[in-house]
Amino acid sequence: MSLFLRANLIWLLSCALAGGSLAAEDDLSTGAITHAVTMPAMVEGVAAEATALEKPVVERPAMAPLAVDPALLEPLPEPLLHSTGRMQPLLRDSRENYPSFITSDYLHGTQDVETIAEGDVKMRTLGRSVDSDHLIYRPTEDEVEATGHVVLHRDADVIRGPKMRLRLEDNVGYFEQPQYTISRMPMGVPAPGKVLTPGSGEASRMDFEGEGLYRLKNATYTTCEVGRRDWYAEADEMRLDYNSEVAQTTNARVYFGGVPILYSPWMSFSLNHERKTGLLTPTWGETSQGGFDYTQPWYWNIAPNMDATIAPRWIERRGVQLNTEFRYLNPNYSGEISNQYLPNDKIYRDDRYAYSVLHNQSLGYGFSAAVNYSGVSDYRYFSDLSTRMALVTQTYMLQQGSLAYSGGWWNANVSGIRYDAPQDHGKTVLPGIYSRLPQATLSGSRANLPLGLSFAGNAEYVDFTHPTAVIGQRWTAYPQISLPLQTAAFGFTPKIGVHATRYTLDRQAAGVPQYLSRSVPIASIDSTVALEREIDWFGKKNTLQTLEPRLYYVYIPRREQSQFPVFDTGAAGFDFSQIFTENRYAGNDRIGDANQITAMLTSRLIDPASGRQMLSASVGQ
Repeated sequence: MSLFLRANLIWLLSCALAGGSLAAEDDLSTGAITHAVTMPAMVEGVAAEATALEKPVVERPAMAPLAVDPALLEPLPEPLLHSTGRMQPLLRDSRENYPSFITSDYLHGTQDVETIAEGDVKMRTLGRSVDSDHLIYRPTEDEVEATGHVVLHRDADVIRGPKMRLRLEDNVGYFEQPQYTISRMPMGVPAPGKVLTPGSGEASRMDFEGEGLYRLKNATYTTCEVGRRDWYAEADEMRLDYNSEVAQTTNARVYFGGVPILYSPWMSFSLNHERKTGLLTPTWGETSQGGFDYTQPWYWNIAPNMDATIAPRWIERRGVQLNTEFRYLNPNYSGEISNQYLPNDKIYRDDRYAYSVLHNQSLGYGFSAAVNYSGVSDYRYFSDLSTRMALVTQTYMLQQGSLAYSGGWWNANVSGIRYDAPQDHGKTVLPGIYSRLPQATLSGSRANLPLGLSFAGNAEYVDFTHPTAVIGQRWTAYPQISLPLQTAAFGFTPKIGVHATRYTLDRQAAGVPQYLSRSVPIASIDSTVALEREIDWFGKKNTLQTLEPRLYYVYIPRREQSQFPVFDTGAAGFDFSQIFTENRYAGNDRIGDANQITAMLTSRLIDPASGRQMLSASVGQ
């Protein structure tokens, strides 16, 4: 037993023998008093020790020195600790008695019955601390009663208020007019990888009903940062159950930006951002054609890897539409199935629907498959019924299936792609789009070849079909050889390749041969320089500034291509990345001639501590 602990325990014993009082003496009342409150068994052990000290000491003859093996005097090896990737939580054993420590300006009471602390009170026990102006601790009941600027800390939880009464071990009691911030795990047991969501607010009263259970009266709750409550819930009664991670409220109002947006006589929500079955936030609006529009989604948490959303939608002048979405996720596959159905649209005067199926499958051994299939009832469906701007102008529906293989440095893919052109009451109103049935691609990239060379290449076969236009098959191959020369500051990469294309056509115009071919050599040189220095940027010292000039030259001879069909090719958009590409067209039906150089100057500001890019500016032609 350490000297400090022995002195404190003997002081406790002397106080008990003096009449069972723990009142502080006058000469000690001027400073803070530290009182270690222990269980009776510990005090009895000290009393036995003190009694033993009063017995006369019997002198014994000195013991003869023992013969020690010199091998035993060698230093012991250092103990080995088991490595761990994270700190292990301190688990409390309910059978073990833990001391509580109290400091205050004035301390008095009765041993093992009641300890009263006044003035700048600080109480510490395992996993908890209580600060207050006045505190009463009853060790038999393990109960704390605190008043005046009470602050309860437990792990990351903080609760403040004027009065608290709490049984520490059972977590049963109450807090008057609390302001709280709580974030807890189920049953207080940490879960690897789980992220806690702190909840905060205030109430007229908080009742502690056991580990992880809180009941609040006239309470608010939010997950926003303290002082920035963008949204919050207000309820007459609120029960926070951190064991099931669910909150339940009665007469709840939800506010956003200080404006009430939802009222519910009963409501429940997740406390740690876990998925939960229940109603989601509704949406409403109004359109010139449909009138008032209201959607109430309902979320179904089917399983940890599966969920669904069912959202009935009432459109005043059209009727009731049912929207459903089903999602699933497994280690080897994932997908989403969506459906929308509006029976007997009162304006369109017909049933209307839209559907989509997305599925991705890992087949093992480098193989994978995917399906993306969608359709609608009519070509005006999205413009009439969609509430998303990105879908309002959508007309053609993608229908695709693919099988892919990844072989490390090379990849292969076989797919079938078509675009469905919706009709209007059985009539075709949109022109057809070329389908690719099938399309096969092969690509590869291999570095570290002899002499420092690198190889890259791709090949493609496509069978283009169309209801009325020219159709045919197209074979394309583009092998390339480059020699990357790279240092820390300089880069220089010459490259040369040959783009070869062959067509087999049907329905071609008069005078156009059935077979067409084209071979185009392509050469380029790409050179870069990276310079850097340290500068001060808005008071931030040692900011890294770079200066990166780049020159790119490409040569492609001109080829006559007027007889070649245009299946899937168009002019590429112009931006900073496109000016460093070889072909000014997107697609393989056209190869643009070029004999040009591109110059660009880029400067960046980088935080050297985090590597974050704060600013980037480029100019090029």
